[in-house]
Parts: sequence; structure tokens; C-alpha cells
Amino acid sequence: MFNTVIKEIDYEVARILELEHLVETVRAMVLELVRRRLARAREAKREAIKGTEELPRIEKPERKRGKGREGEGVTRRLDEFFGEGGGA
Repeated sequence: MFNTVIKEIDYEVARILELEHLVETVRAMVLELVRRRLARAREAKREAIKGTEELPRIEKPERKRGKGREGEGVTRRLDEFFGEGGGA
């Protein structure tokens, strides 16, 4: 029902403006734009914050690979270990 009322209004405005030949083309474009807009209306992204200022994209930090416990000072080479008298 809502769509039929809008359609009648569209035709009446087009008649007043003498643009009857464009009604169906414009209606089709509007309906396509509405369909696209609704298709994108999903859950908001984390970085989407209301406001006019453009904010940088928030990204997950990259994991360091293959480093092990190197930064903790626990790892020593075997020849260093045996050189200190810690072995046989």
C-alpha cells in the first residue's frame, strides 16, 4: 500500500512538471539505490565512529613469529653453557 501511494504521488508530480516519460526510469533507479543501501546496512565496522573527522583504520597488530623467548635473556647457546662449567 505504501509503495502505491508513493507511485501515485510520483505520477502526479511528473504530470505537473510535464515529465511523465521519466517516471518509470527514475522510480527504477530509486528502487535500485534503496536496494543497494539496504544491502550494505549490516553490522557496523569497529572503526566506524560517528562524526565528520576521518579516522585512521584500526588494524590488529601483527604477531611476531619465530622469536621465541629471545628478549627475556633465558636463551643461551650450548657452547656458552658448557664453557661456563655447567655441563659434563
